[in-house]
Amino acid sequence: MRQIRFGPNDRISKDAIISYIEEAIANQKAGLELKVKPKSLEIPEELDAIL
Repeated sequence: MRQIRFGPNDRISKDAIISYIEEAIANQKAGLELKVKPKSLEIPEELDAIL
């Protein structure tokens, strides 16, 4: 999963976005993947009792 975060007042460079997309395409064609580890979810006892 790839993402660029920005706020409503941030200036976004068109060149940076294009570069980012081109890099993502090249990585996809090369078969590179980013393995995302699932986060463990801890449910509080009170919530678990309700569910």
